[in-house]
Amino acid sequence: MNSDEQLTAPAPAPRRVELTRVTVQINHRLTHELYETLRELNVRGYFVEQSRMVLLHERKRRSRMFVTTISLDDSPAERVSFCVGADHAARIAAVLSTRFRFHLGGRGTLRQEVVQSYVSSESSGASTGEATGDEGHTEGSGRTPAGLPGFRRGLTGITFILSSSTTGNLVAKTALELGVCVPYISLGVGTGVRDRLGLLRITIPADKEIVELVAPDHDAEGILNLIVQECKLDQPGRGFAYLYPVSEATLSPRLRIGRQEHAASVEQIIHAIDELRGETQWRTRYAAPTHRDRAVRLRRDQREISITCSENRTDDFVATAVRLGVGGATTARVRALGADTQTTPGAIVAQERTTMVVPEGLVDTIVQGLSADGLFAPESSGRIDVAEVRGAYSYPGR
Repeated sequence: MNSDEQLTAPAPAPRRVELTRVTVQINHRLTHELYETLRELNVRGYFVEQSRMVLLHERKRRSRMFVTTISLDDSPAERVSFCVGADHAARIAAVLSTRFRFHLGGRGTLRQEVVQSYVSSESSGASTGEATGDEGHTEGSGRTPAGLPGFRRGLTGITFILSSSTTGNLVAKTALELGVCVPYISLGVGTGVRDRLGLLRITIPADKEIVELVAPDHDAEGILNLIVQECKLDQPGRGFAYLYPVSEATLSPRLRIGRQEHAASVEQIIHAIDELRGETQWRTRYAAPTHRDRAVRLRRDQREISITCSENRTDDFVATAVRLGVGGATTARVRALGADTQTTPGAIVAQERTTMVVPEGLVDTIVQGLSADGLFAPESSGRIDVAEVRGAYSYPGR
């Protein structure tokens, strides 16, 4: 094939496969042990980004009487994600939840979601952050063994993408006061709608805070509604939020730092009752609002598209997605650890992950457009993960 034929060769078509996306938010002190464990489990490539977990700090001050004050405290964490087959994901979750005891406060969380992944037909799993191998697990089960401490089903993830640097802590504080599990905050950069506002774009910062938390299905929309109102996300330019199904998770309970006056905290008692009953329905508090309430309006039939690629190509692909109808996107820097086994095992590759929420009918158009632009070419190291969204919220006037 001559050089002219190479220049006009069609872009490589992606292959599509249903996988389980495993996301581990873990205390930074445990990260090296996590990496070693993932290598033992034959996870050959995974994406890592910096985040922080938010905790409540209870202090008692001596005066005429003891005064208790509660403030927020941060602890550095890392967000580690990878995609595997359902059986391998179940085995990994069982090992990680047992070894790292995520059901204890302050250690981390693990969640699993079903995604449709598009990767280059010529790429290996290691080069795209995909793990392989199902050895050591019952074939075809695809579910984590029963009886693991803290493991739950019937959960919904909630992601907030916020425009103000102070809103992240406010959302986290509100979530903790509502009794939700430990929230995690990471950073990103927004593009899309803001770039089309001309001079008005200076009123909406490009830097974003991304808050992630998980709640029981029966409370998720009610919690979202309360956080939107408490944090004034129903005002223009404040932020965006969406709900998505979590197939399984082991969660870190809300943690209070400070002296404990009783043998067990309220959080520990609630966790013990959850374990005995095997579900969380008994403590429903925030049912979805009715038509009489001041309820947020959610857009249904949406999908989350997550694009991961070489950092020097991100802007081009985001521009293509916006041209094809995407309203906005948020990009974060990630490290692909051990992703290139053909060069140096354990190599660190700088990449970027862009997340957008779009109508379901737009997914195929975006995948085809990004494929034509070379997302799946070897030099782009690109992949797309598409996940279900149960509801998306943004300022109603937008």
